[in-house]
Amino acid sequence: MSVILYSREEVLEAIAASWYRGSIGSTDNLRYMDYLAEAGNRIMAANCQAWDATYSDKAEPEPDITGREIKGAIIVKTIDTQLRGMRVLRGLRYNLIANSGEDFATTQILDDLLGMFAAMLDKAERRAA
Repeated sequence: MSVILYSREEVLEAIAASWYRGSIGSTDNLRYMDYLAEAGNRIMAANCQAWDATYSDKAEPEPDITGREIKGAIIVKTIDTQLRGMRVLRGLRYNLIANSGEDFATTQILDDLLGMFAAMLDKAERRAA
């Protein structure tokens, strides 16, 4: 098993791909974007830990994601970035586990990922209806 180190842009695309809440300007949604930014930062940190535990070269932590960047990623989302984001989201869970089997996904991170998958399912069900 190998670990893929995801970039900050890939994590941003994954978060934007899971956006389902409609308007991006409401106060509630802006607060939710801040929550998603924290989730993305937790996921990136765990991904770096899995990488570091698997390979001898250490991953350089990238700057934290902000709610404002998530808003920007949602605004510029295209079909291509949506598909890339969904593919990243699909692979994220497995890339939080080092080759040794050590799992760096906390309960909170698993909840974050589950929320993103649930959002994508909700979006797909609405389109199918």
